[in-house]
Amino acid sequence: MSSIGRMSLLEAVDLHLRRWKRSYDSRRKIVLLTLFTLFLVMYCGPALLRWIFSSNSSHDLINLEKTALEEHLRPFLIEEQSFNTFISRSWFKTDYDIDMNVNVGSSQMSNRPSTSSLSDGLIFHKHFHSFIGNGKFGIDIPSPSLPQEKSGIWIKGRRGLDVEVPFHPVVKVDPIQNRKESVCVLRIREGLVHRITTFPYVATTAVVYETMYVHRLISSLFVQEIRISNPSMVPLVLRLSRQGWKGKPAIKTTSLVVIHGREEKEYVVTEGDVKSMEGHLVNGFVISAPVIQDSIEVPAKGKYHLVLRTFVNYTTPTPPGRISLVMSELKNSIQETTKKVDEMLSTSLLQYHSQAWNNLWKTGFGISHSKAGEGVVNGDDINATIYYILSHKASFASDFNLIVPTETNFDIRTNFLLNHPDRCYAGNPTLQAPNLWAPLSDAESVQKIVRLWLLTLEKNGCGNLLSAGAEGTMQAVILSFVAMQFHQNHLEMGIHPKELHRDYFLRRVRYSNTTSLNVTMIVGEDYKASIRVILDKNTGSRDFYACDAGCLDSPVKLSGEEETQFPVKITEPLTAILYVTNDRQHVVELKHAIHVKEVAVAPAHETHIIALHRHGHQLGGLPAFFWASIFILVVLFHIFLAKLIYNEYCGGGSEGLRSSYSSGSLLSSSSSNSFPGVSYDKLRRAV
Repeated sequence: MSSIGRMSLLEAVDLHLRRWKRSYDSRRKIVLLTLFTLFLVMYCGPALLRWIFSSNSSHDLINLEKTALEEHLRPFLIEEQSFNTFISRSWFKTDYDIDMNVNVGSSQMSNRPSTSSLSDGLIFHKHFHSFIGNGKFGIDIPSPSLPQEKSGIWIKGRRGLDVEVPFHPVVKVDPIQNRKESVCVLRIREGLVHRITTFPYVATTAVVYETMYVHRLISSLFVQEIRISNPSMVPLVLRLSRQGWKGKPAIKTTSLVVIHGREEKEYVVTEGDVKSMEGHLVNGFVISAPVIQDSIEVPAKGKYHLVLRTFVNYTTPTPPGRISLVMSELKNSIQETTKKVDEMLSTSLLQYHSQAWNNLWKTGFGISHSKAGEGVVNGDDINATIYYILSHKASFASDFNLIVPTETNFDIRTNFLLNHPDRCYAGNPTLQAPNLWAPLSDAESVQKIVRLWLLTLEKNGCGNLLSAGAEGTMQAVILSFVAMQFHQNHLEMGIHPKELHRDYFLRRVRYSNTTSLNVTMIVGEDYKASIRVILDKNTGSRDFYACDAGCLDSPVKLSGEEETQFPVKITEPLTAILYVTNDRQHVVELKHAIHVKEVAVAPAHETHIIALHRHGHQLGGLPAFFWASIFILVVLFHIFLAKLIYNEYCGGGSEGLRSSYSSGSLLSSSSSNSFPGVSYDKLRRAV
């Protein structure tokens, strides 16, 4: 081959190599740009999607807020986030963000409460049955999504309110037309149910706002307040109806007229009996329900307010042959109560009732929110379960009708039982008992769970606290969560250290009538749990001391100013992890009576367990999509790299090209022009 031909070939090769290099640089830029884009999508994509979904759902919520129904629901949405309120809705969802901490029993572990399960930025709230009760009797309120639910009266059986009286006292307010939207709002801190109904009327929206409660202090009283708003220019006519008695016809009805000032109210008194839980005995009952009109008229641009007070009383299980002897006294009692309560203002009745419920929630329990999925107990389950249990317990050990509640601590028997908790709670922690946690969406499931809870507490040494009424029952439930147990001279916590992989907070655990304490269990950054104790109240003259598992260290004096911290230790054999007493000598001697072979700080919890509760999976703080994307990118990168190496070293003629390209003759400026009419410099510029 001549030198001119050889130079022409080398120049052509040089031209193609430069084109390939230029193409390679472009492909490398594309790959880098793709990797950068995927990196942004992985880190910013989930947040962007949440923002998009939040914007859409917020837009939908704003549209719903323009309706009268959403305007009335708005005050309850914040309470719903902290699990103090449950809204039975079947027609819309909200989109509040969640944090890991929850507000249980109105106790706050942080300033940020949390809600229920999360999916694609939308919160789907669980449905909880609307039930109101005071331990004397209770009433089911039908849900808007389940209008076929019963609304009868339940009276006390063996343990809870499990004897049904087929009388339906709730008055229904129905528009002439059938089109309407309705929700039920269960407010567990106040023991109230609000039922809000809206329906279109003459180019406007009419609203029926009902408030219902079974009075916590006046144990025989059920109140239903109805407020109707008619914003239209045309009078509104509504139907009123009450199912009333739906049992066997063997009942007796009489009329009762109550005169208060110039106002006269008429009541229908229903007498009868139902079979008790004992089988061969019966409960005699008397129900005094106000007479209602068939319809009411709300004036144009006007409002209507109706207060309905129903009274319920019954006997203890009595032989059928003796029931007639006690019915006369029972009827006289309810007539007197009807006359006295009729004189009271509705605002005063509601205030006394709500305050009594709020006092019960001064004791509480907090737990960090878990995203581990089904079967995990969270704040909404705990709050709802506590509410249903308390609704089945009276305020006092004795049956009181506290017409004018001034001082509610006068019941000597109640105080005695509260100060003698026996050995409550002697069983395993109830938080780890799956049978005690089930969906509470209907009356049957609520009855079943409450009976099981009361049986569990009773059989594990909490009989005195249960007999003390709602306050004692609340104490028993809180103790059972972490297996705290009273002994003769101390209170100990028996939960296993391996169960402390979530944060717990016990508020106002009653030690005596003068002392209560707060106990917090926190999982630290090293995944080890620690216990913090502080005196919530100590009006007595005695100091309190505490020690951790084994009590080998000197007892530590507790303070009401700052928390005292203890490490969580595990012993062999297994013993309690905390002891609290007001007798220092007792706790000093206790270490000689525990008899442990070995004491050590409990090991840190496994990372995947903490990650499962905090993030919903075992892969840490980043979502599973991130790790899957990383894996795909690594595989694609190696495939691309392998292809480049193959093209570079295994492609045809590559070795000859490398040797020719490196010979140095390709860059010779004296090479001949191999392309007629085109210089080598022009070709290089063209490339």
